[in-house]
Amino acid sequence: MIVTEPLERTLYGFSGSFQPGKAWDAAKPLMDRLWTTLKAHGIPNQGINHWVYGPKGRLFVGEERSARGSDKPGNLRPRAT
Repeated sequence: MIVTEPLERTLYGFSGSFQPGKAWDAAKPLMDRLWTTLKAHGIPNQGINHWVYGPKGRLFVGEERSARGSDKPGNLRPRAT
């Protein structure tokens, strides 16, 4: 599902950059890192990938999580959307 209306969530994951037409090339390693981290630390999740496209070719791949610090192992970074 692609959401084009305002949607507020706090996501935890990883960011990177991508070239036009090559978002998958950037997102795949970020998703692998995210799901490896969640699985390795036994972090419960919803099983939903969130990709947030930012300005200037920035991409954030994350999972909706609570804001508790103990839920952020493996260097997961927060991003409020």
